[in-house]
Amino acid sequence: MTSLTGSLQGRDIVENMNKTKLVNSLRENIKNEPPKAFHLDGFQRAAVLVPILLGPVGLEVLFTVRSLNLTNHPGQIAFPGGKVEQGEGVVNAARRETFEEIGLNIERGSIVGRLDDISS
Repeated sequence: MTSLTGSLQGRDIVENMNKTKLVNSLRENIKNEPPKAFHLDGFQRAAVLVPILLGPVGLEVLFTVRSLNLTNHPGQIAFPGGKVEQGEGVVNAARRETFEEIGLNIERGSIVGRLDDISS
């Protein structure tokens, strides 16, 4: 993703941009070409959402902290997300998982863009 530093800074966002202008600016700053998608045999597909919220002094990125009582990845700081179910696209999987994990309902029209697939 292209850095937003310089064109979008802290309190200036809140004071000088309405929500529509902010979303349009974010869309312009995310690369325009289609994301590179791939799948590796033997690996489970997963999707995460990078929630960018408008806070009191500018843009904020929302992370989750996994419970220390979990078997897998206890205490991990991560973006909300998880397994892509059979027949489900990555955007819908990220939206669904975000709602299941933190109760944040992401409307389809509020998705600003998509990043390249990576393996992890």
